[in-house]
Amino acid sequence: MHSRRFISYHGDKFHDESIQVAAEGELIGVVPAARDPLAERTVVSHPGLSFGGLIMKASLPIDIYSVVIQTLLENFAKQGYLRMRVKQAPSIFHSGIQEDALYAMTAAGFKVCRQTMGRVIDLAYRHRRGSRRIRSCKKALSQGFIIKSDQRPTDEFWSLLEANLTTRHNVQPVHDYQQICELAQRFPRYIEQHSIYKEDQLLGGVVLFLSGPVMHCQYIASSELGRETCALDYLLESLIEAATTRGYRYFSLGISNEGARAALNIGLDNFKREFGAGALVYSDYEIELN
Repeated sequence: MHSRRFISYHGDKFHDESIQVAAEGELIGVVPAARDPLAERTVVSHPGLSFGGLIMKASLPIDIYSVVIQTLLENFAKQGYLRMRVKQAPSIFHSGIQEDALYAMTAAGFKVCRQTMGRVIDLAYRHRRGSRRIRSCKKALSQGFIIKSDQRPTDEFWSLLEANLTTRHNVQPVHDYQQICELAQRFPRYIEQHSIYKEDQLLGGVVLFLSGPVMHCQYIASSELGRETCALDYLLESLIEAATTRGYRYFSLGISNEGARAALNIGLDNFKREFGAGALVYSDYEIELN
């Protein structure tokens, strides 16, 4: 997600301010960043990504982080920016325990400015499933469902997703169909779609982003008949089992906040929680540049 190949699918939508960090001629980190399209004197890492931040080589001394962050802030201040905002990558997406950047950011004066909440299953320590999910999965076993996997999202599923999001949440997908297909073509090993059918009727589906130790549900959608027959419960349980078999550590069901004010959708959050998922907080940090 932090590679140039991924970021460049946005084209010229953002004024890029990404930084490479080098020490003694060796590349030790990157900062994907761009000007905030809604506030031109704010730089964000990154407005077009789910999260960003300082992406550094592992096992560096903490004082290196402090120097890098101070240099970044001075650099953006000289360019005329008044503030910097960082959409910090949650710890589950790290390849190992590595919160040096977060410590150095808070020491430098970054403050939390926004938080959302997602649900994640730790596949080594899964919480107990809710009774409704257990009943739904038992009901689904008798339905004769068929699960199909595709290397890229299908237009049939995307139409269902757009209708679902419009009707139930009054929003549209972050990516349009052309964009998600382009990303799937660029990253065929990291984006998958799994759909569930009864006979030849599409009932629902999930688009996965495979990121390090995480199998992440980027998009989830179900038809009305799919909800009545508990098709999505069956599909998600199948994917959770597949995540364990394929060696992933976490199965992410995504955030449960929606709308401009990022209000928590309690019903959606409970649905995800009942699969045995714990809460994960996504925090954005901001600092004024002097």
